[in-house]
Amino acid sequence: GDLPPKELARRFERRLSNDPSVRVDVWNEKRVMEERLGGLLAVGAGSTQPVRFVTASYNPKGGSKLPHVALVGKGVCFDSGGLSLKPADSMMTMKYDMSGAAIVMAALSIVARLNLPVRVTAYAPLTENLPSGSAVKPGDVITIRNGKTVEVLNTDAERRLILADALSVAVESNPDAIIDVATLTGAVRVALGEDMAALFSSTEDLA
Repeated sequence: GDLPPKELARRFERRLSNDPSVRVDVWNEKRVMEERLGGLLAVGAGSTQPVRFVTASYNPKGGSKLPHVALVGKGVCFDSGGLSLKPADSMMTMKYDMSGAAIVMAALSIVARLNLPVRVTAYAPLTENLPSGSAVKPGDVITIRNGKTVEVLNTDAERRLILADALSVAVESNPDAIIDVATLTGAVRVALGEDMAALFSSTEDLA
């Protein structure tokens, strides 16, 4: 309860404010609507806490000639599953569902403090996924920023909705690589066990 989207965004700003060559931009709910982030708005519709979208950029000297890496992180500050409600035991760790967003912002901060010769932009869609009378419903059709429509079959599959928006924003900057960090479906744990994370890559070099 102490870390809704607007507070997590503030903490990102505080952490990054003194890092060299870093700029932070936070979109409030009105701006998110103007920017057509339909996935983020749909997932956040059931919560009384407004969504946020945070972009942080590290652009050192000579930045235009340096490679550009985009980092995208899932920032669900609490995930109940929405109307497709999780079992009670499965909710106990869901305050950690913002760890992808925390990781990409921390990575950008470390890159800046090490003054590495690379441009980095980190994107973090921040929301809660809760059930209420205003929550997105199974069967609803929403429109993502890039214009694609998505039918929501399971409101607990919210990651793909908010990251679709964030990845669409990231692609618009034409980076050399995009790295997406998220807590994934429990099926990954079934497949790989407790000791390995899943990694998917378009090329072996990037992996």
